[in-house]
Amino acid sequence: MELNELKNTWLSLDERLRKQEMLKENILKEMLHARSDKALGRLVNFEFLGMVLTILGIPFLIFMLAHENFYPIQVIFMYFIIGYAVVGIFFQLRKVYILLKIDFSKSVSTNIRLMQRFNIQIKWEKIVSFSIIPLMALFILSPYFTKNVEMWRWVAIIAVFLIVAVIAYWQYKKIYDKNIGSILKSLEELKELEEDNE
Repeated sequence: MELNELKNTWLSLDERLRKQEMLKENILKEMLHARSDKALGRLVNFEFLGMVLTILGIPFLIFMLAHENFYPIQVIFMYFIIGYAVVGIFFQLRKVYILLKIDFSKSVSTNIRLMQRFNIQIKWEKIVSFSIIPLMALFILSPYFTKNVEMWRWVAIIAVFLIVAVIAYWQYKKIYDKNIGSILKSLEELKELEEDNE
C-alpha cells in the first residue's frame, strides 16, 4: 500500500513538474514574442515615417530647384538627390513589405530568414547613405571653393553636415541595429526552445 502511495505521489509530482516546466516555457515564449513584436513595430513605424518624410521632401526639393538660383553643378546634384529619393521610396516599400511578412505565429526559420534579408538590406543602405553624405557636401560646397566665403559660413556648412552624419549614424545604430538584434536574438531563442521540444 505504501509503495503504491509513494508511486502515485511520485507520478503526481512528476506531472506537476512537467506542467510547471511547460508553463515556464510558454511564458518565456510569450515574453520573446512580445519583445520581438514591439521591436518589429518600431521598425515598421520608422520605415513608414521615413517613407512619408521622403514623399513630402520630394516636392520641396522640386520647388527649391524651380525657384532658387543654383550653380549648374548644384542643379545636377539636386536632380541626383530627387532621383535618389524616388529610388529610396521603392527600397523603403520593399523593407516594409519584408517586415510585414514577418509573423511570429508562423515558422521561426522563415521569420529568421526574413529578418536576415531585412538586415542585409539595411547594411547596403548604410553603405550607400554614408557614401552619399560626403558627396552631398562636395557638390553643395563646390561652387564656394573659388569664392571668398566668410569663415562663419564654412563653419555653419560643416556643422550641418556633421550633424546630418551623426543623426544618420544614430539612426542606424539605435533604431535599426538595436531592434534587428533584439528580434534576431528572440527568434534564435525561440528556435532553441523548439529544438529542445523535439
